Amino acid sequence: MNKKVITGTILILVALLIICSAGCVDNKPTYKIGVYSNMMPWEYLDENGEIVGIAVDVLKMIADKQNVNFEFVVNEAEWEEALLNGTIDAKNSLVKTPERLEKFAFSSTPFAETRYGAIGLDGSEVTLEDVLAGKAKVAVNKNSAYDAWAKAYFGDKYESMVADGTIIILGAQVDQCALAVLSHKADAAVAGDISLSNMLNEYPSLKFLGYIGKPVYSGVAVRKDDTTLLNILNEGVEKIMNTDELNALIKEYNLQFKKDTYVVGIDGLNAPWSYKGADGNYTGYDIEQIEWIADYNGFDVKYKVYEWDNNINAIVNNNIDMWASSMAITPERMQHVAFSDPYYSSGIGVLVRPTSTLTKSDFGSDDAKIVITFGTSYVDWLKSYLGKEKYNKKIADGSIIMADNFDECRELLYSQKVDFFVEGTKQIETEAEAGRAKVLFEENDIEEFGIATSNGNIVLQDLINKGLAEFEKSGKKAELLKKYYL
Repeated sequence: MNKKVITGTILILVALLIICSAGCVDNKPTYKIGVYSNMMPWEYLDENGEIVGIAVDVLKMIADKQNVNFEFVVNEAEWEEALLNGTIDAKNSLVKTPERLEKFAFSSTPFAETRYGAIGLDGSEVTLEDVLAGKAKVAVNKNSAYDAWAKAYFGDKYESMVADGTIIILGAQVDQCALAVLSHKADAAVAGDISLSNMLNEYPSLKFLGYIGKPVYSGVAVRKDDTTLLNILNEGVEKIMNTDELNALIKEYNLQFKKDTYVVGIDGLNAPWSYKGADGNYTGYDIEQIEWIADYNGFDVKYKVYEWDNNINAIVNNNIDMWASSMAITPERMQHVAFSDPYYSSGIGVLVRPTSTLTKSDFGSDDAKIVITFGTSYVDWLKSYLGKEKYNKKIADGSIIMADNFDECRELLYSQKVDFFVEGTKQIETEAEAGRAKVLFEENDIEEFGIATSNGNIVLQDLINKGLAEFEKSGKKAELLKKYYL
């Protein structure tokens, strides 16, 4: 009898557990959220077909804080109908436009405002002015905020511009805009700044043309009568704002917002551009220029010294935000990084010891021993000057030495281990004026200097270019050029 009682009790408990588990697996309310399949880094399908992205991760954080479930459903161009008829409960990652605000309510957002911008193909002559004047073929996504911008901006001309192919309407996937430019179907494309940043990082042959219009905000759209879901979203945003978890996400996805402090890569032995002064602090034309730009834009800078053979990698790997130390703008570098507007035109020259009797023809001989800083644009100039065959031969036999920095090159010349030192005109003129060497010959206006950033960091690029323009207008540029004898 005891065995029967025990067995019966166990069976009852098991049944209760099964019933409870079936009914209590998850009593949280579930909402269907419409998302895009290819709007990196906000929301997209990964290689496993899973919906991922920073906007998705943020909603998961909100769901956890608010004790609800969000089910993500891929929904592209027809999202308005799906939201209005209840197929989905909300649509994620939408720019707030006047037309949309008439139909839907929008949640708040933990992200900064969005700015529209344009991209084009690097090397093309298309400008932002061409886009705004309707002189360039421009790609936008169907039913996007950028299509709405084009309708509002071009007004009565919009329909005829679509008809003649000046405005090209594409599907809902953001990448289609980049591909249209890369395939020469469009001269430019318009999208939001974060999407543009992602395209620029993904496709280095694209370039940022500039911002369009005023900043706008994005959010999650819900039906106007769904105040419950709207409150859930807004309360959730308040709970995650300024948390370590949200900051970690922003860093993980490398979202480009204006920072309080930027890390500036420099060559610390590069007078008069960037070097240590008598007080032990870094100074020079480039140092004073970037600090003026930082003050103008309201951010701080800190410096990190790199050799020239690693400065591009430092930008690409996000170890520094920019390089501001007499870097020449070259096609090879522009395959990996973006440059500011040029701020200085420089030449290249050859330095010899003060008592040297060597001539310019000796410099081009097979016996010439030459030193040059590795990773600089002077390497490309030397290769062009000597010819590829002679250059490669001299590299192989050791008569061209690649040094790490200016000081090492100078020491090799003064110690008579080499006969010629190739460097920028200002640096060699400084050495000659000090009596330590003499200029053999120079070629002027060979290169232009710019401040390098990652290709996708359009926020920083815009800050730098605006700063450079104001720097010149203020008269400070002329003052520093005179101060450093440039």
